[in-house]
Amino acid sequence: MACARCHDHKFDPIPAADYYSLHGIFASTIEPLQRPGITAGPQGAALKADYQKRLDQLQAESAAGYYKYFKEMRARYDREMAGRLVAATLKRGSIEWGDVNEKYKLETPLPDFEPMRIQLDSPITGPSPAWRPSPPPSSRSAPPACSPPP
Repeated sequence: MACARCHDHKFDPIPAADYYSLHGIFASTIEPLQRPGITAGPQGAALKADYQKRLDQLQAESAAGYYKYFKEMRARYDREMAGRLVAATLKRGSIEWGDVNEKYKLETPLPDFEPMRIQLDSPITGPSPAWRPSPPPSSRSAPPACSPPP
């Protein structure tokens, strides 16, 4: 900004003409010694006290509601995860799995993990040996002879 006092640069954010325009405005402005403010009378103090009381009440209600919600969600999470951890050790569809599901009242069924098991016939691990093509013959045979066209 100091360069704009006497000269311009090619990529100046503030050219010299704008600098002197702003300087003229700010130089003619007088800053008051005492800042203006809204004077609060006796009603203002009462309104501020009522406002602060209501604000404190709302903040207390909000905090209480948050902690109540957090406590309920944490209990639900702990209950459901305990059931899911026990159910993960059991075979899906077994009697024990059903008992755990009923005991812990799991809201959603566990996902079926069978498709996620490693399979030999998968695009990642390749086809099983039964499906692999047989290796080419070791000796090269002559290509079949072509018969002349009729």
